[in-house]
Amino acid sequence: SVLMLAAFTIVSQLSIRMRDFRAVARRNLTQAWSAAILQVAFAATSNASGLLAGQMAGRGFAAGLLSWRNRALLRARTPERYRDLLRSFWRFPLVFTPAALLNTLGLTLPIIMVGGWFGAASAGQLDLASRIVLGPAVLLGAAVSQVLLGEMAARRRDESGPMAPLFRMVAIRLTLVAVPFAILVMVAAPTLFPVVFGEPWSQAGQDARLIAPAAAVSLVAGPLSQVFFVYQQGTRLIIVDALQVSLVIGAGWLAFWKTGNEGIVLSAIFGALAVSQGVSLWVCWRIVKAADLGQAEDVGGGAE
Repeated sequence: SVLMLAAFTIVSQLSIRMRDFRAVARRNLTQAWSAAILQVAFAATSNASGLLAGQMAGRGFAAGLLSWRNRALLRARTPERYRDLLRSFWRFPLVFTPAALLNTLGLTLPIIMVGGWFGAASAGQLDLASRIVLGPAVLLGAAVSQVLLGEMAARRRDESGPMAPLFRMVAIRLTLVAVPFAILVMVAAPTLFPVVFGEPWSQAGQDARLIAPAAAVSLVAGPLSQVFFVYQQGTRLIIVDALQVSLVIGAGWLAFWKTGNEGIVLSAIFGALAVSQGVSLWVCWRIVKAADLGQAEDVGGGAE
């Protein structure tokens, strides 16, 4: 499964590098329907591993289609070229893997902390609220991230002008989407959650209000965090993600110790998340400005 995911990611990034976003969109659709069909087929055999097998097969099918579409470029890469790339970028996974783990930890900590302090029922309410509020932000952010990564990497390779105007334009446009989205959630969630999910889930609507500001900041900062990858600023990314984990733990623990109130604890946790995402956005802006002035330092290699 790890090798399948690696192959899937490599050919996906290749399409993004070529800015073949139509192929990326087809990949998403192909993976979704093929995985669904295969999971149903495997489930009919009463095999406990059917869901995982179907997911792996769906990714493999999508990776195969992308590989076929990019076959000419893949054939053009000689063993010597692959060795050169490995020598240039061998530190990339060593640096960015810990950063990814820290980022995942920072996003999952709120549910873990709430479950430990207030019980499984509270954790379930928060989980539903998180999925509903953060889901659209994650989907939109992922789509923008793919386009932005391809565009920024191409601009850097081609040296086609400063990156700051693009960064500023994307930040403004995402903010124009994020702010109304957060306001809508904060106003409507307490009323809609009991109607849609039933009265037992009314607390999730209140939790959604507390999550909304952090989701809005994340919608802006998440796509623009591709700056860390384009300029290979892995050390700074680790620092930012470690700061996020520290702020979430520290703010949550302090609020729980001082008040023991679930609402105040959630406000502190997601406030810390919003602050850490804001710091990430600021660091990315500094990297872009420094790069435009020729001052950025990479962890290795160019923007291949």
